[in-house]
This record gives sequence, C-alpha cells and structure tokens, in this order.
Amino acid sequence: MKSQRGSSSAASPITPASVAPAPVETSRQATSPWWPPAAVVLVGALSYADSFDNAFVFDDMQYVDGNPAIRRLWPPADWIAFCPTRFVGYFTFAVNYALHGYDVRGYHVVNLAIHLATALFTYGLARRTFAHAACGPRYAAHAVGLAATTALVWVAHPLCTQAVTYIYQRLESLAALFCIAAIYAFARATSADVRRPTWWKIVVVACCFLAMATKESAAGLPLMLLLYDRLFRADDPAGAPARKRLLLAAFASWGMMLGLMLATGSAYAKAGIGSVEGIGPVRYALSQSGVILHYLRLCFWPAGLCLDHVRRPIEFDRPLEYVPQTIAVLALLGLAAYGLIRRRPWSFPACTFFLILGPTSSVIPIADLIFENRMYLPLAAVVVLAVCGAFEAYDHLVRRMVGEAGRRRVLRTFRIAAAVVVAGLSIATLLRNTAYSTQETMFRDLVDKAPASPRGYFLLGRHLFDDRRQVDEARPWLRRSLEQDPTFVPSLSKLAELEIAARRFDVA
Repeated sequence: MKSQRGSSSAASPITPASVAPAPVETSRQATSPWWPPAAVVLVGALSYADSFDNAFVFDDMQYVDGNPAIRRLWPPADWIAFCPTRFVGYFTFAVNYALHGYDVRGYHVVNLAIHLATALFTYGLARRTFAHAACGPRYAAHAVGLAATTALVWVAHPLCTQAVTYIYQRLESLAALFCIAAIYAFARATSADVRRPTWWKIVVVACCFLAMATKESAAGLPLMLLLYDRLFRADDPAGAPARKRLLLAAFASWGMMLGLMLATGSAYAKAGIGSVEGIGPVRYALSQSGVILHYLRLCFWPAGLCLDHVRRPIEFDRPLEYVPQTIAVLALLGLAAYGLIRRRPWSFPACTFFLILGPTSSVIPIADLIFENRMYLPLAAVVVLAVCGAFEAYDHLVRRMVGEAGRRRVLRTFRIAAAVVVAGLSIATLLRNTAYSTQETMFRDLVDKAPASPRGYFLLGRHLFDDRRQVDEARPWLRRSLEQDPTFVPSLSKLAELEIAARRFDVA
C-alpha cells in the first residue's frame, strides 16, 4: 500500500486494466460493481452452510442456553444487570429467545448475519481507502479488486469460526461489526463532497457507544478513528474542526465504558481478568509475545484450530521462552510506529492490529492467555497487508513482462491463485464447523488437539456423566484432567460427584 505518484499499466488480478485511477477518494466515486458484495455474501454463506444445526457448547451453556437473564426483553433490567459491560450483546440473545426460544438455528442465523455484515463493511472501507490519493494511483485503479479479495479471504477464513459458529462469541463479532461500521461511517462523514454528513456522524458516534457496550475488545476504536484521520484526512485542514468535534464525541464513549466497568465491580477479578494469582503485568506481557506470533501463524496456516489452546505463562528463568518472541513482536510494533510517523497508509492496518489486541494481549493479566476469537477483527488487518503484499508482487511481475500476452498470463495466474486460496479457506471453514456439531465432538476435538489441557478432559468427562450418565466412560477422562493439573477444582468436584453416584463413598 505504497503512496506513489507514478502510474502503472499493470492490470489487477481482479479488475480489468481499463479501470482509471481515481486521484482522490470521495463519496461520489464511480458506482462499485455488484459482484463483489454478492460474492462476499455467497462465499460467506457457503462457508457456514453446515453450521446451523450445531449445538450449544462450552460457555453457551452458561450464558445462552438456560440463562434466565435473556428470557424476557422487557423490562430490560435482567439482561442489563447480568453483564452491564456487554449488555448490547445480551440484548441480541434476548431477542433470539423472544423469537424462537432455545432453537439453536436462530442463534446461528444471527451470528452469520453479523459476520456477513462485517465482511461487507470491510469491503466498503477497504475500497474507499484503496481509492484514496494517499495510497497512490496504482491502488486507486484496482481498489475494487483489492477490496473484494480482502473481504473474500477474510469472510472465508477458518480462524473466524470461533467468533461465528461458537454462539456466545457473538459478542466478539458484534463488537467488530460496530468497529468496522464506525470507521466506514467516519470515512464517509469526512469525505470532501459527502452527502448528508450529519447522518454519517450520528452513525459514527452511535457505533462507538454500541461497541463499548458490547465487549471490552472495542476499547481501541476511538484511537483507530484518530489514526484514520491522521493518515487519510490530515490533508484537509478546512474540515479539521468538524473532524475534531466528531473524534471528541467518539472518545466520549470511553466514559460510558468506564462507568459500565465500575458498575460491574469485582466481576472481572472473579472471571480471571485484571487480577490473576502468580501472573503480573510484566509476566503476562512477555507471555503474550508468543501468543501474538501464534496468532499470526494461524492467519497464514490455520491448522490446529482449537476451542481452548493450552498456553502456560513464561518462566523468567527460561529466556528462550520469551526473549526471541518479544524481540520479534517489538520489531513489528516498531515497524507499525515508523509507518505511522511517516504517514504510510499501510500503517493503519498494522497499528489497528495491535490496538484491537491491546485489551487482551498487553499488560492486563487474563487467566486464559489465548483464545482464537480474539483474532476475529485483527485478522482483517493481517489480510489487508497480505493482499497488498501479493499486489506488489503481481505489479512487479507485470512490469517485467514484455507484451500483452505475458501480462495476461500473470493476470490469469493471480486470479486463479486468489480463487484457490478463497476456496481452500472456505473448505477449511466447513470442516472446522463440523467440530461444533455436538458438545461431544467439540470436546473430543479439544482433547485431541490440546492433550495438555485439563479443562478439555473435564468438559468431556462432565458431558459424558451429566448428559449421558456414562459413569465408567466419564471417570478416566476426569482422572486424565487431574493428571494434567492435580489441583483442577472442577475435575475434583465432578469426580467426587461421579463416585457418589457410583456409591463408592470411600473414593469420593
């Protein structure tokens, strides 16, 4: 995503070479073709076509299925008081329950709708940003193709499954939707010749407040808007006062989030957030360096996706566990900061990646060091950078080709490669969704992929005992859980309950 003044005759891997570069991004760009949004919806729907009958799993059982707080829409005291910092998400669960009770298909339909809407906003934001003068005429000429590729890769990527197929993680995808919608609306509201800017400004502020009341991972949204303003709007000094007022309104949403967090009281500590025994801020931050690199690996090679990855905090006396990883992450962070200082357009997705991960991958200790759903929106930033890298490689090859036949050959190769990547990711998503089909398939998948996780064995043993009353089959799984962690209280408690049911009171 280089800012260049020189024009290139290179054709896009998606769009024809006849598309003329736009000198500036405006709200009156040439109408985008119909096929990119349609393709995004089609690919997204096909990728999750096998997920609608998948069962409630893991946290779904506590926070959705059987949760009395979502059983009525009015008065709203129940679902607001249940989790004040995330009441918008619980409101959507209450709507689901009001419409169809605990029929799991309705919850999956809403989750997929949120995912598709987020992908469409991602396409719209990417298209407008690539068309901006800061990205140069080469990117402006191919804005539609690059944006479509970004949205298609992201919507089909299996790393998104934990935030889409896992019903409770709707909170993550819904917060991401509000974030992307807010940035898109900001881009529209601050365009040079925007129509009805007031409406777009209202959308910006509303999405900021809704995001803050959906999940704490949206805390970096006002900073993302500030970055977008610096990188893509700073050349318009006349509109600076209006943009400043809009940004101040966006930052005001922090006040609401802080108030909701204070209203939650000690719930964070009980949930293992902010205060974790044996894990201070420094130890947690050093541990997260390896987690971030693991996230990046999953972006480019999403093998071994797992409901509950096992990640132990680092030990200070084992520097090889964290020194190389920390250096690598600091280098990436420094590169993003350098791009921001130099006002390089690519620094926006690079900085956004760290801002979104900030609440879970910085210095605030969380008992669970890693969860895939945290990469839902950061994945979009990684995909943008990867697509830009592929475009630079494509453009370099085209420049070396002599003759129209050679250029068409490169164009055809890149189109086929893009289609193969999207198709492969979509198939991988379909396969990953099968792990969510029942609680038992999910928990067996968990113990296969994370054999060091005491929680996986506990979940499988508990399911076999509570739901299927298979005492003899459940017992070895609970014992294997205790082999991984002899102090894992849930397994101790459930094993005692199981032995009582088997009338082995001395063992219990």
